[in-house]
Amino acid sequence: MNDDALFAHAPRGVRTRQLGGYPVLKKRLGYRQADRRDGKPLTDDERKRFRQVVQRIAALLALGSELDIRYQKAVVNAFTTAELWIER
Repeated sequence: MNDDALFAHAPRGVRTRQLGGYPVLKKRLGYRQADRRDGKPLTDDERKRFRQVVQRIAALLALGSELDIRYQKAVVNAFTTAELWIER
């Protein structure tokens, strides 16, 4: 990122993770740059929040297969919109 902040140790899957076709980490930093055009470095709070995003993506990727299993179990008992329709 710069001489003071380096996020090289984030796993490749985390660095390249996309949501809705957008790279999550790149977008996160892009929003920060759009808000601050004066070239100021990331604050400690911004670095901490960015690290939390990296950790959360890593956790979701690590839990991926377990989350898929739980989702499939939940889908079996889910209501459809037609079943939820209430006559008035």
